[in-house]
This record gives sequence, structure tokens and C-alpha cells, in this order.
Amino acid sequence: MDNLSEQVDMTQTTRACLDCGADISHRHGNTRRCEPCSAAHQKKQSSRNPDDSAKCFDRNEVDECTRGKLRRLRCSKHYKRAVKAGTDLAPSPRSCLACGTGFTPSRHDALHCSRRCTTQTSYNRNRCPDETRLCAECETPFPVTRSDRLTCSLKCGKRRIDRRRNKGVRDFLCAHCSSTFQAVRSDALYCSPWCSKRAYYTANRELLIARSIQWAVQHPEEMRVRRRARRALKRNNPGSVGVLLDDWRRLVTRYRDRCAYCGRQLETVQMDHVIPLARGGRHAIGNVLPACPTCNHSKQDKILAEWRHRRKLPLAA
Repeated sequence: MDNLSEQVDMTQTTRACLDCGADISHRHGNTRRCEPCSAAHQKKQSSRNPDDSAKCFDRNEVDECTRGKLRRLRCSKHYKRAVKAGTDLAPSPRSCLACGTGFTPSRHDALHCSRRCTTQTSYNRNRCPDETRLCAECETPFPVTRSDRLTCSLKCGKRRIDRRRNKGVRDFLCAHCSSTFQAVRSDALYCSPWCSKRAYYTANRELLIARSIQWAVQHPEEMRVRRRARRALKRNNPGSVGVLLDDWRRLVTRYRDRCAYCGRQLETVQMDHVIPLARGGRHAIGNVLPACPTCNHSKQDKILAEWRHRRKLPLAA
């Protein structure tokens, strides 16, 4: 407390101007500058603020207006005088510029009675009914209703905004299925994760098979569990009658030793259940087809419609 009182006494006795350093102990306690510096500082501050005193409603040559913003079309000095004199400062009634309805505005510069009329005036000002323009996105001609309209529909407008946000969007050719797709990254190679996985498998097929065999050798217990589960599905299926070897050979011969899905010549024939056993399919000759390892492994426990939709490939005739 003693230190605070000493600081207050020191500031009261040894006060100096913030700009020139002159002694201002004789001035008011809240003053921070001497008279010349204070006048210069006020002039500098007033130059920064907008000055609308020339538009003052009560401006005259005898009484100079106060610099700054206007209030009710008057500078601060004339506004205070008008309030003290009891002058009605409310805006005068006028007609709406759009609909012609009379109204009393809350602002002196108001021209419309509502926001709807303001929008209508802006629309009529920008309207070009006889002009036809090409859409900036799809290049389709459309009648222009506004001078700033660039697209024919809301859908094209959103697409154009997205394209402008992602300026790096370009067309690429998928390295696996050869379909065209759009991407932002310059190093994009595949149109979907499925194509990326299939391309990786094709390039590293021997390595992945070797790893699978190695895993099966290192985990015999898990392989036994999988085989037991597979056998249990075949046995416990109420519609399973088994597949005879002769029936299976005739089916493979009927398809000319080709995959029933992709039509490739088979080196290794695998039995695929059209309706998977995990989905309740029967283990019978009417529910199996010859398939190549690629189609059989990719189909897994999917039904035919789901698998074809994911692969986007037609069935072989």
C-alpha cells in the first residue's frame, strides 16, 4: 500500500508529455500530452475517422459542424441541439420505390418498405429477359434472367463452385479397368480401392500366395478350425445332398473347362457355390459352378448380384 501511494505521488509530481516529454504537472491529472501535442493528436485521430459533416442537415456558414459521422442527418453538435430543443428527428413518410406503398422508414436513407421490395428492385435492375447465354459449366444455352447469372441450373452452379474450389481436378485413366475418373491428386492411378487391390494382387500374386501358404503352415490349429467349420456347413445344411464326382465332371465339361463367371480357360478348377453356404446355400450340383481361383476368392460369401455389382463385370455367356 505504501509503494502504491509513493507511485501515485511520483506520477502526480513528475508527469511528462507522451510525445515531446514536456512537463504537464500543471494540467489535469488524466491528461497525457501538452496542449500543442494534444491538438496535433486530435487532428490526427479525426483524419482517420470518416468525416460526414458536409452533409449535415443544419449546416450553416456561421456555426461550424463537428467532424465525424452523422446521426439523424446531423453532426453531433447539431444533433444535441435538436434533441434539447425537442425537434422531431424521425424520417419523413415516403413511397416505396418498388411497390409505391407509403411508409414511415426507420432510417433517412431507406427507399423500400420491406426486404422483399429491396430484393425485387435488385432483381429488376439486373434482369435481362431478351438475352441468351451459354452455361459456364455444361455450355447449354439458357435465357438470362439476371446479368450476373452464369449457369443454367442450380446443379451446374454447385458443380462450378466445386470445380473452382478444387482447381486441380483432372481426368485420369484407371490403370486396372481403363475407365475414366476424376481426381485431385496428380499421382492418381486407380478409380476405386477395389481396382487398387486387384492391381496389387496381379503384380504380387506369387508373393501373396507364398505368404498365404506360409501362414497356413505356421498356423495349423486355425486351419483345422476353418476346415471343421466348412465341413459343418456342408453337413448341417438341410438341403445338402452332396456333389458326385461324375456330376461335377459333366458340369466342368459342359462349360468346356472354362470359368463360369469370366470365361477363362481353367488350369485349376475350383467348386464355387452360387448361393454361399454361409448364406444358407445347398451343397448340391444345382448350386455349384466351376470357377477360376481369382473369381472364387473374390466372390467369397457374396451372392451373385452383390459380387457383379462390386466388380462391374458381366457374366460370361
